[in-house]
Amino acid sequence: MSHDALVSAFRFPDKFLLYASNQTTTGLWIAREPAEVFQETTELGERVLRMLDQPVDIIPHPKVWNKDSAAFYIKAAGCRSHKQFMEQSVHVSVSKRSGKLLISPTRRLITRRAWENTMHADVVVKSQDPQDIRDALLKAFELAE
Repeated sequence: MSHDALVSAFRFPDKFLLYASNQTTTGLWIAREPAEVFQETTELGERVLRMLDQPVDIIPHPKVWNKDSAAFYIKAAGCRSHKQFMEQSVHVSVSKRSGKLLISPTRRLITRRAWENTMHADVVVKSQDPQDIRDALLKAFELAE
């Protein structure tokens, strides 16, 4: 199923980090700058909504992968490496599909430098209220591994 927009949300012990993604011509999503870092849970829903409302560009699928393409969000988090970033964070993906928000808890695959969906059901948010979205995100973070 195609997404209208995709945001990656990370919870660290002392902060949150968000970034949006662009979709390639093959359907793969690639992180795009900037990353937003903040500490207040009260801002979480509003910031995710704002990112999801940004236009998504369809970009050519990369022929050559830049191994430093994740450097902008690793640096924004104050981490020295991708491994440290993954070890310190919990991740959920937030997608917008046909006007509904879908929040998917994930689990770490540190050796592959990736996350995959958990066996937990996605959290569907029908409301556009930032507080409802924040509450759903906090619930999804608890389900993430």
